[in-house]
Amino acid sequence: MYLSEYFINQFNNNYETSSRACSYLDDDNLIVELYAPGLDKKSVDLEIRDNKLLLKGKGKQKDKGFNLENLDKEYLLPEKNIKVSKASADYDAGILTVTLPLDKSKRSKIKLN
Repeated sequence: MYLSEYFINQFNNNYETSSRACSYLDDDNLIVELYAPGLDKKSVDLEIRDNKLLLKGKGKQKDKGFNLENLDKEYLLPEKNIKVSKASADYDAGILTVTLPLDKSKRSKIKLN
């Protein structure tokens, strides 16, 4: 299963959004991107609690097939080694991007015999 499928399967909300979110790993971060056009940036509330990323906010308009009156999403995070204090978020061109830095010191390589 791809990482983005893992996140989509962990979605907890009231609308079909499987084509509206993705997540991926780069060398140092877990990155979650959510298509959210018309989101009122000032209303966004992001929180990490109990190994979950919680996203809440209110929209300023409706997009075709995507009601942004209330945004309330919950993702189960696959990584327990997130540096929560260094997490950041950005909202640009209708895309909410959450960057979650990973603590590489908690990772270990597995030797293949």
